[in-house]
Amino acid sequence: MRRYKCQRCDAVITSAPETVQKHKLFSASAIAWALGLFGLLRLSVAEVRKRTSPWQVRGFNVERWASLTRWARAVKHGALFGCVRPCLAKFTLRQVSERAAAHIATLCPSLFSTAPPPAPTFYGAAQTR
Repeated sequence: MRRYKCQRCDAVITSAPETVQKHKLFSASAIAWALGLFGLLRLSVAEVRKRTSPWQVRGFNVERWASLTRWARAVKHGALFGCVRPCLAKFTLRQVSERAAAHIATLCPSLFSTAPPPAPTFYGAAQTR
């Protein structure tokens, strides 16, 4: 992701690859991967962050990764991965993540569909828009 600043008016624009989700620093595949690790494999938040984010942890509470929580809430409210069926209000964020990851995995190309979870979720997310 790159940011450019106009020399005349100081406006800043951001340029990112097409796969990076709007208003996010991660691609759809990386977000789906994280939801799959959290929802399908039931990994801890700290382990999900370690396997998803390339950034070093500094001054970070490893049990509360805000991005993962934000993504799960966005899915729950239909703002992210709109292809996922709406969740019940009583669903926990882990249940929301599980539903989203399972649905996104169904979009995976058949070549990767037999891969162990959450790989099909990663590849399926590349098919979403």
